[in-house]
Amino acid sequence: MKKYNYVYITTNLINEKQYVGSHETDNLNDNYLGSGTLFRRAIQKYGKEKFKRKILKKYKIIEKARLAEKVFIKKFNTIHPYGYNISPTGGNDRGIKGCMSEETKEKLRGKNNGMYGKKLSEEAIERIRVKNTGRKFPPRTKEHIERLKNSLKGHKSWNKGKTGVFSKEALEKMSQAASLRIAEKNTMYGKTLYNIWMKKYGEEEANIRLQNMKDKMSTTRKDKTFTDKHCKNISDARMGLIYEKIKCPHCGKEIDPGNYGRWHGDKCKIFVNI
Repeated sequence: MKKYNYVYITTNLINEKQYVGSHETDNLNDNYLGSGTLFRRAIQKYGKEKFKRKILKKYKIIEKARLAEKVFIKKFNTIHPYGYNISPTGGNDRGIKGCMSEETKEKLRGKNNGMYGKKLSEEAIERIRVKNTGRKFPPRTKEHIERLKNSLKGHKSWNKGKTGVFSKEALEKMSQAASLRIAEKNTMYGKTLYNIWMKKYGEEEANIRLQNMKDKMSTTRKDKTFTDKHCKNISDARMGLIYEKIKCPHCGKEIDPGNYGRWHGDKCKIFVNI
């Protein structure tokens, strides 16, 4: 049980819209403002500094604070569109957060649900994809970043550079798993997508897929430019390096080692298509 339980109201200092909620905490100065769906969107739009929270009433247990939400929601008229609350009870119909009746649960999971057994059409999926393409989310605030850092403190997977993070047994298991992915033991060793397509679909379909992949890569890279900083980083990384070019036995081109291993030799398109 937390030390403090209370009902609060948070006000948008720009448009004066308000949000009523309940909260339990051990620290009254935890900078908590609210967590409603519409309210979170407003936070993203205006920023936390544009909101101010006020404690309306304290309670001994959180359940009473949950029940009291609807009283203050009605008193301050914070239901959308006048405020940021969606439910007149604060989403706590029986005073307990997230508590739904069995009838409501059955409607959500059963055939009474309007989406039960339905699948999105290709047109609907495409509309969703187009809508989310290039979508930008607001940058994380310093407070958000600090909370993430604190939440990960002591987590084993984040203790980088420290010894004793994994047990000897765990290290042995990881070593054995890694040994199965080396050279010939790797199921994809020496194979290309074209080889797999040839075996699965035949030569004609494999050639079509290969051409589609090339066209897609060409379109993706078209008109792509690098910033001056990016070009300088590449230049600095390669400064002083001398590459001895290798001649491909299949196409006859002289290629630097990096591109040779990737696109030529046994992977040369002329050799592959023979």
